[in-house]
Amino acid sequence: MNKLKPHLLSIAGILLVVILIFYNVILPPVPLMAQDAPLVSEVLSRQRASNGESVYWNTAGYLGSGGGALAGKSLKFRIDFAYLKRFVPTTLVNTFNFPFAVFIVGIAFYLFAISLNLKPLSAFTGAVSLMLAGHFISCVYSGHTGKFFMLAYLCLALWLLTAGIRKRSILYLLWSGVCGGLGVSSQLDVGFIVIIFFAAWLIFLIYQTRNQKKWLKLSAGLVIACAAGLLYSASTIYSLAGLSKSESSSATAKDNRTEAEKWNWATQWSLPKVETLTFVMPGFFGFGLPDSPYWGSIGSDARWETQHIGFPRFSMSTQNMGIVVIGLVLLAIITASLRDKYSKSTIYFWTLSMIIALLFAYGRYFDFGGGSGSGFGPYRIFYWMPQMDSMRNPVKFLYPFMIALSILAAFGMEYVLKEPKS
Repeated sequence: MNKLKPHLLSIAGILLVVILIFYNVILPPVPLMAQDAPLVSEVLSRQRASNGESVYWNTAGYLGSGGGALAGKSLKFRIDFAYLKRFVPTTLVNTFNFPFAVFIVGIAFYLFAISLNLKPLSAFTGAVSLMLAGHFISCVYSGHTGKFFMLAYLCLALWLLTAGIRKRSILYLLWSGVCGGLGVSSQLDVGFIVIIFFAAWLIFLIYQTRNQKKWLKLSAGLVIACAAGLLYSASTIYSLAGLSKSESSSATAKDNRTEAEKWNWATQWSLPKVETLTFVMPGFFGFGLPDSPYWGSIGSDARWETQHIGFPRFSMSTQNMGIVVIGLVLLAIITASLRDKYSKSTIYFWTLSMIIALLFAYGRYFDFGGGSGSGFGPYRIFYWMPQMDSMRNPVKFLYPFMIALSILAAFGMEYVLKEPKS
C-alpha cells in the first residue's frame, strides 16, 4: 500500500487539476459551447445512429484534398472513448469531452513518465505541465475536440510503446498500436506529425535497450503494433485524404497556383520567432479569446502587407507553458551530463526533438527564401515530402514541441528532488 500511495495521490492531483480547469462547467454540469463542436452536430449524429446510419462527418479533408462520406459499418469493432458519449445527455457532450480527455492526457503522461523510472512527483509535474499547456486549454473555445482525444490516445500510445519496448512485451506493443491508430484517426494531420517523432523515439528506445536482446519477440510485437495502428486509422486516412468513392471532382482539378502561392498557402499559420516568448509569458500576444484578442502575426496572409488580402492575423488559441515549466526544462538540459546514461540520453533525445519541432513550427519565418517557392529552411524538408505540400500550418509541430517540453520538465523536477550526497 505504501508503494501505491504516491501514485494514488498523483491521480487525485491530476483529477483536482481537471476540476480546477473546468470547475465553472462541471460544478454543476452545464452546456459548454465550442466553436467547431456545435451541439447540433451531436444531435444530428445521434439521429443518424438511431436510424441505423453510420457515417463520418467530413469537411474538405485534412490533407487539403476533397473529402467525402465513408460508411462506417465496417468500424463497429472500434471501441474507444467516443462510445462513452452514449451515456451523456446531448447538451453535456462537450462538458464531458474536454475534461475527460484532459484527465486521460494527465494519467497517460504520468504512466509514461513512470515508465522512464522517474519519481511520482516528477511524473506528476510533467503530466500537469502538458495538461495546463495553454494551447490545449484555449482550444476548448475553438472546439477542436479531435485534438484533445488525439493527444489522449497518443499519450497512451507513448506510454505503452515505451513500456512495451523496455519490457519486450507483445501485449503492450499491441495496445500501443491500437491507441496510436485511434490517435491518428482523431486528428489525422497533427497525429501524423506527432507519430513521426514517436517513430524516432521507437528507434531510439530499441538502441537504448539493445542489450536486452529478445529480438524475435520485439520484432513480432512491433509488426503487430504497426498492423493494429494501420487497422484503426486506415478508414480515417482513406476518407480524409479524399480517396473515398464520393470524392468531389474539384479535388482532381488542375492546380494553377504558382510555387510561391502554394508555399505561402501551406505556411500561412507559421509561428513568428518573436512569439516564442508566449511559452514563457502566457498571453503576451493575447489568448485568442473574446476577452483577450490575439494581436500577433500567426495566420497572416502573405499578401496582407502589400495588398491587404486575406487575414492580417487569425488564431483562436495560444501556445504557452509558463516560466516554471521552462525553468525546469532548462534545468534538465543543463544537468543532463550529471545523470545516469539512460536518463542522459533520454534528455538529449527530447532536447533535440524539441529544437527540431520548434524550427519546423517557425515555417516561413525561418526560411531562406521569403515568400518564394524555391527557398530553403527546416520546414521545407517536410514540405518537400510527397503530398505534404497540401498539408497546411507549421504550427502543428508545436504539439510534439510541447510534449518534449513536458518530458524535460519532468526530468528537471527529478533533479530538484534529487537527494543530496552525504
